[in-house]
Amino acid sequence: MGKSKGTVEKLPILCERKGVEKATACKNHAHMLVNIPSILRVSSLVGYLKRKAV
Repeated sequence: MGKSKGTVEKLPILCERKGVEKATACKNHAHMLVNIPSILRVSSLVGYLKRKAV
């Protein structure tokens, strides 16, 4: 199952909706460096991104 076109472009927008200060991703894969607010669990953010970014 491949990523749809534009998925990497969506990731910073989706992170912003969750209060993440900064999110960047590579163009051909989804390695990310994020600064997550202390009230948000990492697993919650990753689950949200997996559901929304496909």
